[in-house]
Amino acid sequence: MRTKSEIIKQITLIKKYLKDHPDYFDEWEQMHINSCISTDYTDKFIPDLMRELFGELDLFKEDEDIYDGFIQLLKENFDINKSIIEVGGGIIPVLGNRIAKMQEAGNVTIYDPRLGTTKTNIPNLKLKKEKFTADTKVSKSGLIIALMPCEATETIIRTACANNKDFMIAMCEGGPHGDIYDFYEDEEEWLESMLYYAERLIEDNKMGTLQKTYLKEYKDPYPVIWNRR
Repeated sequence: MRTKSEIIKQITLIKKYLKDHPDYFDEWEQMHINSCISTDYTDKFIPDLMRELFGELDLFKEDEDIYDGFIQLLKENFDINKSIIEVGGGIIPVLGNRIAKMQEAGNVTIYDPRLGTTKTNIPNLKLKKEKFTADTKVSKSGLIIALMPCEATETIIRTACANNKDFMIAMCEGGPHGDIYDFYEDEEEWLESMLYYAERLIEDNKMGTLQKTYLKEYKDPYPVIWNRR
């Protein structure tokens, strides 16, 4: 549990960040953040906007930081010193920023139409305020990654496998949304469909085998998947 002083610090830093970056979040997002800032997330799954703010402002306790957890898993399975594409980096691209700073070679390119800014002082980091699609050029990439990219999961799998690119995706609840193009009855059906889809495309494109684990120690109930050659 966080102490009262830790929560006060959390509120103060987040409010200052919102004031310093007034164009990053729309009205609804600001209302959502303001309704969440006093919440103790010690035993809870952290919503994406709060996760980004916690990561940017160093508000995570050491054993809560899912960005560090994902990076550790990534480094255990892939060399990060190459050209990496991150899909759906968020308004505040915490994951890609951290990886770029760790690299001894290579670069990170982040795609997300929601990016708060395209400016960066990290020389090997590129911020693209645009949607990643099946037509996005990935020929120079050595690895495609995503942390909870929601419905972009299918596009990442399809594009990575079509171009024989290694990938790692920490999945989320991003399947059924209730629109007319939604063919999934529930979240579980969507997750199982994506796992089967990834397994088949990896096999068909001779990219090894599908691997799966979880980051449940970070309160994340969804699978992380990647290909192992």
